Amino acid sequence: MFHEGVSFARRLSAHLRHRVRTSRQNIILAGLDFANSTGLEIGPLDKPLVTRDAGRILYADYVSTSMLREKYKNDPAVNNDNIQEVDIICKDTTLSSALKDKIDYVIASHVIEHVPDLIGWLDDIKSVLKLDGSLRLAVPDRRYTFDYLRRESNLVELIDAHLHRATMPLPRMILDFSLHYRMVNVYDAWGGSIDATSLKPVPNPAEVIDTVTDAMENGTYHDVHCWVFTPRSFIDLFAEASAIGLIGYRCDRFVTTRRYEIEFFVALSPCSDPDEIAESWRMARRTA
Repeated sequence: MFHEGVSFARRLSAHLRHRVRTSRQNIILAGLDFANSTGLEIGPLDKPLVTRDAGRILYADYVSTSMLREKYKNDPAVNNDNIQEVDIICKDTTLSSALKDKIDYVIASHVIEHVPDLIGWLDDIKSVLKLDGSLRLAVPDRRYTFDYLRRESNLVELIDAHLHRATMPLPRMILDFSLHYRMVNVYDAWGGSIDATSLKPVPNPAEVIDTVTDAMENGTYHDVHCWVFTPRSFIDLFAEASAIGLIGYRCDRFVTTRRYEIEFFVALSPCSDPDEIAESWRMARRTA
């Protein structure tokens, strides 16, 4: 009976995970016509939102397929055999130089927070999207993740990273991520029962300094969350950056973080009309 109960629990857990995954796929991919369009998914790893049998889709990542398999070979959360073949390696090239033709959509799930130069990244994507193209984002909400103690990113930081033309996380990004990293329980976070003073720091501060020094002196890429968002802060930041011409995207759809989840969803499209862009972010603010 015990084994039957464990087996049923595992099947139920798998079923619930499938439902959640299907639900988020429906949100991110809503309205996209895979059969008659060409898309790009950035960082699909082993769980692509659009599979190759659904339509013409290209996969991009920072490094090659073999390097991804080596990096995640001992990670139980990643199915190494299902890591997707990378078509575009972004480490040494831009999307605009890698793609000859414009594409219909770009999908980036939990990618935007890792990008050192957010403005430059958005510009690069915009340059490869058709005028009626769409950028779909899934973005972690810091209130329910290991970014719990961090403050939200602001416009000054956004501009500073762009002026540096950052291709690697800046020292302040590595420091902020590493020194404030805390593991939290999503249900406790939603319930408001977390005592921030009781959260134990994971890294050794001296090791963090060594990491930053390694990045600065040896050019080693250390993957961190460069940017921190809540739904409201994301909207405010994009609206502020758009108002001064730094971001040329209209917000077409905004789905705020659902209860007991850790992410929100955004659908953007290229736009050159400042008034239209501003109004779209005002509408998004009402949603969030």
